[in-house]
Amino acid sequence: MIRVSPPLSSAGRPVRVHGLEDARAALEAAAAHGVPAVLVGPPGGGALWLLRMAEAARAAVPGGGCIVVHDCGDRAGEALGALAAGATHVLFTGLQGVAEQLAAIAAGGGAVVLRDLPSPCGPVRPGPRSARVQP
Repeated sequence: MIRVSPPLSSAGRPVRVHGLEDARAALEAAAAHGVPAVLVGPPGGGALWLLRMAEAARAAVPGGGCIVVHDCGDRAGEALGALAAGATHVLFTGLQGVAEQLAAIAAGGGAVVLRDLPSPCGPVRPGPRSARVQP
């Protein structure tokens, strides 16, 4: 069974991040609203890179929580690699049967496979009074 993790439903809008500055800004904006940030890496971005970047962002933003989503597109091998690297949320848009197999593997390690996600917005950019979200 493929499930969407309950914490994702109470989190902020997904934000596509391309570096530490993006991740920190997203955590700061989400923390200001009392919700965890949802950081989505670039399609095909490395799982270890994304996980380490999120770790650094959490360290830089006290009280800033986040959910990290590795966007694997339809690449099952990448999804397996992300799970092996420790990803807890993997977005997989490939074939349903493959997604079910990935979900079974993910569940064994406490991770989830997401089939869809609200469209991630662009990086968060701080404005003069509050954080603005770029389309």
